[in-house]
Amino acid sequence: QPGDIAIFKQEYPITWQEAGRASGRPRFSLEKLDTHTIEKGEVGTLRQEEKWARKVKWLRDPGDLLTVFRHPVHGHRYVIGIDTAEGILDEHGKESDNSVMVALDLDRGGEQVATYCGKVAPEVLVDPALLLAGYYNDAYIVPESNSTGSVLCVGIGQRYPNEKIFHRDDWDESKTRHSRQIGWRTHTGTRNHLISELAEAILDNSILLHDERTVLECKRFVWKQGGRAEADAGFHDDHVLALALAVMGIKHYPRAQDAMERQRAVRAAQEARKSANRITGY
Repeated sequence: QPGDIAIFKQEYPITWQEAGRASGRPRFSLEKLDTHTIEKGEVGTLRQEEKWARKVKWLRDPGDLLTVFRHPVHGHRYVIGIDTAEGILDEHGKESDNSVMVALDLDRGGEQVATYCGKVAPEVLVDPALLLAGYYNDAYIVPESNSTGSVLCVGIGQRYPNEKIFHRDDWDESKTRHSRQIGWRTHTGTRNHLISELAEAILDNSILLHDERTVLECKRFVWKQGGRAEADAGFHDDHVLALALAVMGIKHYPRAQDAMERQRAVRAAQEARKSANRITGY
């Protein structure tokens, strides 16, 4: 029977796709996730080659935490979602969570171009995040600001252009107005929205994944009792959340681009006024 075959595949998987099937009701479409092309990628590291020119160089290093599937293309726009480790153990108390960065290429259909994964503290993650963003054409960054993520947000905010970082509108009670804050803050309402946006992106093929662990975590992200979607027993959701944040980056990127264009226009007007003839104005 079809149901018996599905159970057999779940308990005795033959392929990695079957091994990734969750025991609960999956939050994301397994059929769509099976269509993504898994690649090994290149493992390496990034180095600041020229301090003042801000040129970032790629170096192969099989022992590092960065996997690149596609190197940057001149003129392409990139987004990076960042989920920081909070030191939380899994349900069996064995493996703590990871800090994960997922980079997507907007101009190639949301294609996954790189992942960074390791047990890295938020304050240590600042440099790798800035190097990754610099390597991918000054990518638009969407960090999570919850808990330890606030440390990363402060570090990035001090050293990276404001218009290239996701900002949220928080209500400031002391000033009775909205204030712009760096990073995505996850709570019940925003978490549901974040996961829904990722589910929609998977369903309508607006992203293309290459990282095996990212796909497996998506497959193991399931509905639990009470209607909450989270990682299946024994699994983590670091890649899922980093990917979801990157998808939000795609949604918000035009706003950042518009801000940049406005700033360029202002600077151009200022330069034009400086060089204008005082008599004619031209």
